[in-house]
Amino acid sequence: MPLPALPALDISMDVSLPKGDPAHFISAVERLAPHQGVWVKGDGTRQPLSRVIAEEAVEGVARMYNTNRYLEKKAPRRGAVLKKIDKLKRHLDFVARELSGMDELVARIIYGEALRRSKQPDRLRIFEAADVQGLQKNGASQSAWGDRVARLSQTLGILAAELPSEWERQGYALKDKGCKQNHFTETEGTANWRLRTDALEIYNAFKPGKATGTAEGDLHHFVNEIFEYATGRETNDGIIRPLRDIVRPTREENQIHARNDEIFNELENMAPGKTIEFLTRAELKKMSELHAELDRNRARSAELSKVTWPHAPMSAL
Repeated sequence: MPLPALPALDISMDVSLPKGDPAHFISAVERLAPHQGVWVKGDGTRQPLSRVIAEEAVEGVARMYNTNRYLEKKAPRRGAVLKKIDKLKRHLDFVARELSGMDELVARIIYGEALRRSKQPDRLRIFEAADVQGLQKNGASQSAWGDRVARLSQTLGILAAELPSEWERQGYALKDKGCKQNHFTETEGTANWRLRTDALEIYNAFKPGKATGTAEGDLHHFVNEIFEYATGRETNDGIIRPLRDIVRPTREENQIHARNDEIFNELENMAPGKTIEFLTRAELKKMSELHAELDRNRARSAELSKVTWPHAPMSAL
């Protein structure tokens, strides 16, 4: 059975709450009018569009921007994560040895003394949550707590052994170079980058083919409105100017993805039920051409990603 999905971060609602004039929110939503059509998302799902969907999308981008601004300031660097894993493992190894070597009589005394003091409800809750009874081995070679600590130490040991080489292969820096990059920004991108790309995705969904990088154009105003609604501050050129650099590459990426979907469908339907040795020469030629086009599209997507995903090392894309 796989591990449970990674839970959402427990962040105060005050962090994400938009701080600007709601008039900017209304203006951003109006720019997506007439709020009609279907939004085909990256995972293939289709979302009928409406004003309510536009409001939810604008609100979501504004809140996500504020949350990401918080996370890019608070997130640790990869080197700090590795140091913490190593430190925790060393402490856990010590605790595991102590638990393994603890006399059963000592474990019984600890449990018995906790039991005598468990009549007070607040203490009982502490002792139950601590699973103090799990210190006893009860005839087993290891107590529940000893096994738990040892397993956690083993888990950290696996991560300590594998993460450095894996992250280096992906192109991430493990040593602190004094820049603003950290685990969050290297994985998710900066808050400003995410604001631009999320806003562009929404704009493309509601206004397909209308996005341009023109200064003072409708898309620029749309991003401005979201930023000012989210933060309560006026935007600046450092946030808006890079937007013009990603409009065309993003459009080309979307076209490539759509074409790749067509190619995959064509390959699947080319000769249903046939194995490759029963394909005609014409079918084999067509299949080869389609695979060659896929290769060209992948290479072009990798080039475009240098602009549309600038935070990610190419080896991680």
